Amino acid sequence: MKYLHCQIRVGDFEEWKSVMEDDALAQEEAGLRLVHLWRSIDAPGHAFHPGQAFFVMEAQDLEKARAYFTSISITWARKRAGVHEYEWHFIEEVACLSPNKTGFDGPAQVPENCLSGFAPSSNMWYIA
Repeated sequence: MKYLHCQIRVGDFEEWKSVMEDDALAQEEAGLRLVHLWRSIDAPGHAFHPGQAFFVMEAQDLEKARAYFTSISITWARKRAGVHEYEWHFIEEVACLSPNKTGFDGPAQVPENCLSGFAPSSNMWYIA
């Protein structure tokens, strides 16, 4: 499976998130599906940026995904959402750690599709 990873800085996180949610149909048509969304937190000794977020989307078709992210619709959405800067990359999964392990004991610790083991309701990883 291929993925798209994006780091983004926005003026208003909730507004940007709303724009992303409203654009779900266009994302689906581009072969994209949001699988993870993170935002920066305030922690001692850490540079805090309240509008900084990271997300990962499954990308079924890299060319369609690239077209989506360079299209006028995403540019319009960026302006409405107050995006200051962003950077995105196509990536592929190469490993996934078991939550009870600190390292790999070999291929048995690497699930075929690590993201299928995410339980959104609990925010905990599990190995199916």
